[in-house]
Amino acid sequence: MTMQVVGYDDAGEPVYQPVHGAVMGSVMGRRQHHAAHGGAQITLPPKPEWRHGELAHGVQAPDTGMFPLPLSGTGGTNTFSATTAAITFQGSLQKPFRCERLIFIVTRVGASAANLRAQGQMFIGTDLQQGELGFLGFESLGAVTAFGTRLTLTPANHGVFVRLQTQLVGGVLAGSDVILINTYFLGQIIH
Repeated sequence: MTMQVVGYDDAGEPVYQPVHGAVMGSVMGRRQHHAAHGGAQITLPPKPEWRHGELAHGVQAPDTGMFPLPLSGTGGTNTFSATTAAITFQGSLQKPFRCERLIFIVTRVGASAANLRAQGQMFIGTDLQQGELGFLGFESLGAVTAFGTRLTLTPANHGVFVRLQTQLVGGVLAGSDVILINTYFLGQIIH
């Protein structure tokens, strides 16, 4: 009895099926290799890497991916000013998520903004995400040029808030000077 490859399993291994008689020609433009006993074997291309996670064609198995979680300032502002010296940045999760990399982009406008720094504390829900109470320098930890600053914060379910309680240190802003913050976490999401 002659066997032929009829597909591939989830591990990329060939799945064989008995063949009765010989099959000649080509199927869907792919070349066939004739087996030693007169049967034919269809050569199929390997399954692409991104399809190995499928339970069935078009049905993905649960998996994780790296996604951004934007954080917005409560009260509708991401801008420190002469009247706003503290901002809580927060994001609300829609799916299970684990924060791994803080991105904290700072834009300063005005002379009094030059030497001020945004520092604070990180929370997942009500859980402090630090080894000790105190202020972290979000600008250095979350700088886009910072390497080796990957975190493994507590995983959280949907509906939980991720928060950065942030305040300016080193002085106060004067007049119309401002510090604009754009911040988000990169992390693993289950999809």
